[in-house]
Amino acid sequence: IVHAVRDPDTEVRILAVRALETLVNEDNETILESLLSDPDKKVCRYTRWAVERIKAKKMTW
Repeated sequence: IVHAVRDPDTEVRILAVRALETLVNEDNETILESLLSDPDKKVCRYTRWAVERIKAKKMTW
């Protein structure tokens, strides 16, 4: 998954974001935060949603 976040294909990066969201741990959050500045707006949008959902899950635990 870590290599997929650097894939040139936008859809592959989005799938990596979705996978990282479901496998929540501190390293994944760091990786997701680095994707907030991805050159593709769609990847950034999915990453923002993933980060927000992770934060919401933490608040309910």
